[in-house]
Amino acid sequence: MEENRKWQAKWIWPQASSQENAAGSNEPQIACFRRSFHVSDKNNARLTVSVSADSRYRLWLNGEAVSSGPCKGDMNIHYYEVVDVTDKLLDGRNVWAAQVIHYRGHSGPASVWRSDMGSFLLDGCLENNVGNRLEDISTDGRWQALRLEAGAFAFEKET
Repeated sequence: MEENRKWQAKWIWPQASSQENAAGSNEPQIACFRRSFHVSDKNNARLTVSVSADSRYRLWLNGEAVSSGPCKGDMNIHYYEVVDVTDKLLDGRNVWAAQVIHYRGHSGPASVWRSDMGSFLLDGCLENNVGNRLEDISTDGRWQALRLEAGAFAFEKET
């Protein structure tokens, strides 16, 4: 991540239940995120976002896949993607959706950087064609978040 950049976004993640906190499992965690915003005139709007996650994400705008990542990093470098979604904007209601998988502990691929807690970050501002800010759509408390059960990752032992 760029140290000198002024990020508007906040890293977000659904709150864990006390039972999940007590379990201390190394199972992967999956979370879904959603936020809608309004575009008055798609011909006079532009939107480029920077997006990242711990550990991996998939991002959709209006039901169309627009990005996945982040690129591989390490303990010193955490990458993000810059995505121009201007051509995906609709007049009226637009909806972001993201799915994030967080690999805890030693679970998941060794090449994927991870910390102790999952997180998602999307930084961007809807602007008109002359650069005036119309709406900040960065991750914050306005985003809905839902944690899913990771049962899909459970493997049965052979007998």
